[in-house]
Amino acid sequence: MRPILPSFRETPPLALAVLAFCFGTSLFFGGFSQTFSVFVLPIATDLRLDRGEIAAVYSVMMLTNGLVSPAIGMLFDQYGPRLMYAAGLALAIAGYALGAMADSALVLALTTGFLGGLGIAFSGGVPHAALVSRWFHDHPGAAMGLIFSAGGFATVALSPLSQIAIEALGWRSTYFIYAGTLALLLPVLLIMPWRQIMAGGPGWHGHVDRQSSEAARAEVWTLGLALRSPSFWGLFFVYFFTGGSTVALLVHMVSFLIEAGFSPLVAASAFGLGGLLTPLGMIGFGLLGDRIGRARAARLSYVATALSIVGLYFVSALPTLWLLIPTIFFFGVSSGSRGPVVSAIAMNIFAGRRLGGIYGGISLGGGLGSAFGTWMGGVLQDLTGDPLSLVYFTGAFLVCGAVPFFAISSIRDS
Repeated sequence: MRPILPSFRETPPLALAVLAFCFGTSLFFGGFSQTFSVFVLPIATDLRLDRGEIAAVYSVMMLTNGLVSPAIGMLFDQYGPRLMYAAGLALAIAGYALGAMADSALVLALTTGFLGGLGIAFSGGVPHAALVSRWFHDHPGAAMGLIFSAGGFATVALSPLSQIAIEALGWRSTYFIYAGTLALLLPVLLIMPWRQIMAGGPGWHGHVDRQSSEAARAEVWTLGLALRSPSFWGLFFVYFFTGGSTVALLVHMVSFLIEAGFSPLVAASAFGLGGLLTPLGMIGFGLLGDRIGRARAARLSYVATALSIVGLYFVSALPTLWLLIPTIFFFGVSSGSRGPVVSAIAMNIFAGRRLGGIYGGISLGGGLGSAFGTWMGGVLQDLTGDPLSLVYFTGAFLVCGAVPFFAISSIRDS
């Protein structure tokens, strides 16, 4: 039986360096992108835009990230991490710096949206998964949970800090601060021993865990073969529907709470509290998946998210802290928990040298779903004038996202 907690006592130093680098990169990229909710109303007010138009900017970011993910995976397999991470960093810096000077939704979509989305894709989950798969065999869920959690750790600090910065300096200056902070990652990128890191840890070439398929053991998976696998499409649609539900809530959470009757600072702080809980949920569900099975852990996470959506329904009618706190708790501990689970399942089913391209294809579902969910969440509220339309929409998407964990055997038994 596997231990409940992974032991890092015998972990090679390079493996820890990989984990630290991926965590640090996600800390900034994930944290900055997930604070977009705080910027929705200030940007909409400044540029005189509808909420749907502002939400479309984030949709462009997520759509770009998703659309290029398959290519990112294949490029990573061919060119390695140094070039990919450097390109991602440069694109994100340009996206925030140029976005700070935007005077329309179109310019904001082309800068923060498109360039920012490319930056996330080049430096985000797909490269992280490809690196982690080379070094963490026994506890991939825990390793990816820790990496995914970085964005949550950043969000808990950045959401209220960004709100304070926006109120003191404006949203444009805050974006310039984002760009400058990202530039601090360049020296770290240059000193990483990438050649040794890409060689992988002991047993990487043939090692997959007991949950892997025969195809994975033989390391014969290619993107073409994966596209004909129910497992690929099951994970693809998990990311699509779950991403559409969760990210729509992330982007519109602050404005939803403000319209429910909470002050902007309370709404931003509640959003930040969710960010504090998110890394705990990511790590916890990652560990739980390694222990009791990933599908079981995923099902529990869906229950928690469903409880948060029900909570939002009641909060809209009765905006009190005693309702808000449990709602944010269930949302925070579950909002990003499917990422590590899906990553670990993909690593086990599709293990091998072409994992980057395959996982990139799966991640396309997350980008498409997040983009659609963010845009539709804003549009529905604008068209109906009812914030609860966001609750109904995200609830329906969440149910669809849970289906593969019951309907596809390779995922159900993982």
